Amino acid sequence: MGVFLVHQNLGYALLQLQQWRAAAQALTTAIALQDDFPWSFVHLGDARQALQKPRGAIAAYLRAAQLQPTLPGLIPKLAEALLLSVTLSSEETARSSWTGDDASQDWPTDPQLYLQLGTALLASHQSRAAVQLYRQALQVCPTSDLTTPLTSGLAESLERQSQMQQQITAHQQTLHQTPQDPQAHYRLGMALLQNQEWQAAAIAFTQGLAEHPEYPWWFYSNIWDVLVRQGQLERVIPPLQQLLANTPHTLNPALNLGEALSCQGDLAGAIACYRAASQQQTQQRYPSATPSQWEAVTAPDFLIIGAMRSGTTSLFSALCQHPLIQAPLKKELDFWSWKFDRGVPWYLAHFPPRFAGATSRIGEASPSYLGHWSAAARLQAQFPQMKLIVLLRHPVDRTISHYFHWRRLGWEGRSLEAALNQEMIQLGRQTSSEIQRASGYLGQSLYVDLLQPWLTRFPRDQIRLLPSESFYQTPAHTLAQIYEFLGVPAHDLTCYPNLNPGHYADISALLRQQLTNFFQPSMLDLETLLGQSLGWLPDQNFLGGVDRNI
Repeated sequence: MGVFLVHQNLGYALLQLQQWRAAAQALTTAIALQDDFPWSFVHLGDARQALQKPRGAIAAYLRAAQLQPTLPGLIPKLAEALLLSVTLSSEETARSSWTGDDASQDWPTDPQLYLQLGTALLASHQSRAAVQLYRQALQVCPTSDLTTPLTSGLAESLERQSQMQQQITAHQQTLHQTPQDPQAHYRLGMALLQNQEWQAAAIAFTQGLAEHPEYPWWFYSNIWDVLVRQGQLERVIPPLQQLLANTPHTLNPALNLGEALSCQGDLAGAIACYRAASQQQTQQRYPSATPSQWEAVTAPDFLIIGAMRSGTTSLFSALCQHPLIQAPLKKELDFWSWKFDRGVPWYLAHFPPRFAGATSRIGEASPSYLGHWSAAARLQAQFPQMKLIVLLRHPVDRTISHYFHWRRLGWEGRSLEAALNQEMIQLGRQTSSEIQRASGYLGQSLYVDLLQPWLTRFPRDQIRLLPSESFYQTPAHTLAQIYEFLGVPAHDLTCYPNLNPGHYADISALLRQQLTNFFQPSMLDLETLLGQSLGWLPDQNFLGGVDRNI
């Protein structure tokens, strides 16, 4: 495991440095040492894709899908590689980087895998990529018993592709009729993006930013990905800079500019932008204060680190209603997980200034931290005194909510039972350290493995762990506990809204019991680890399975 991690981490680091060939070599070595860690294959696919070797990238992504189909971002990566393979193979003059990329012999021959991935591609509206996947599947598995379903999948994909073109036409007409609506630009851009028309999507987003710079475009990471990909950032930055020069007290244009500069690599410019916006936000909340009373934040006081789909948005919103608790420019900064390469000054620029001598507390809430394999170590090395809040939901309910959340986003095309059964099989083959890195529905509910790095690196008196069910059933009591933990006086709220809820039907009693049985050993281990009851086990005051609107 140790040697494997050396090559895996080296490959990932080289990937961040855009040293594609060296990254591919390191990751290939890591896979030779241990071939059941899905992220190794994802990163190898990324390196091959950057090297214009899409067939090799497809082979790597397919292997990752075999190991864990629910990896975040896998379906878009696979779609991109599929379409690039079509583009390159249709060129009259082969590129030098295309030589030696015929990796189709490494593709899995499991037709069920292609059916699942084809369904997922269609669920995320990527019909062009689904067409290519089904065509390749029929070549790889020509004599399978599932040839008929594969052929049907190809026919459906072709029909969906025609429908998508009709949808794009409709969005173009809507934009022509209502150009003042920023959502019209967004919907057109997303339709084009879903159809893998990257350049046209970038143009739609660029026009939306130019015509509606006050809209919160910063919230949509996929927009910035396509603008970077198509080299359009240079077109959106000058208008945003001009707008802020004329109207400096506008938050969303500042956040839009900060994100654009960050994506461009101009971190100094982004930091200046975020600092100015933070100061303006503070001035609006405390109009009687003067800048001479402010102190730059050198470290936040607390983080809510998870878990996803456990009520972190509602909890953070409630905390920020306290007069002595200040929020950053946006709730989820994802710095210690996905944006660590942007540097600590970039991170701190998102926080409001602190009043000199004041007892205010400043924090953020990013559920991505809990399960990220490096977040705890990164945070401990930089801010070892940080206080951590962990909101954990009954693992069965969190798992179900996670699944339906991804269904709403169009990232999941399998049935609930199929998705969970496949992940159960995969988790049965993994070691504890690999489960910790799991990004699936079940893996993110195996809290013992997710908590271990945090409990190892931070003293227990710096961690406050609370069941989500307690927060929703007795919010005032839960907030009182957190106020005491943070060292701020009690504060009464008039209401406790449930934000970012999910809405879905209850699952069958049989499936709930199966999931309860699956999680029971982990729940027992968690209570032993923490030395406290969470009320989740069947013989306790069971709190799970009640609220499906979280």
